[in-house]
Amino acid sequence: NRFAIPGSDMAYSLTVTNSGGSPVDIGSLVLTDPLPANVTFYNGDYDAASPGMGPILVVAGSSGVTLPSSGIQFSTDGSTYSGTAAAGFTSAVRHLRLTPTGSLAANSSVTFRFRARVN
Repeated sequence: NRFAIPGSDMAYSLTVTNSGGSPVDIGSLVLTDPLPANVTFYNGDYDAASPGMGPILVVAGSSGVTLPSSGIQFSTDGSTYSGTAAAGFTSAVRHLRLTPTGSLAANSSVTFRFRARVN
């Protein structure tokens, strides 16, 4: 569906921007995101046409950022994270924690996308 109505699948995006003139060492960066109550996370390949890609699509551009599979963790409560979650749409995932690697180049952005369903 083209609209965010209940039952619709959507691409959920988190964008990080370095608007400074120097690169940022991203080795210590940790992104946490509590999911809105009205979305259900999809734990499966972001793009069904690309088996094995995992649940998070990284649009790195010229940023130099990567996201290893070990850098994706899930939580039900926002305090205890693990690298595992049930496959498919899972309401048990209420928080994500992403630990990217590389460095965020000066004046660049990186976007992390995943699938979710509007409840």
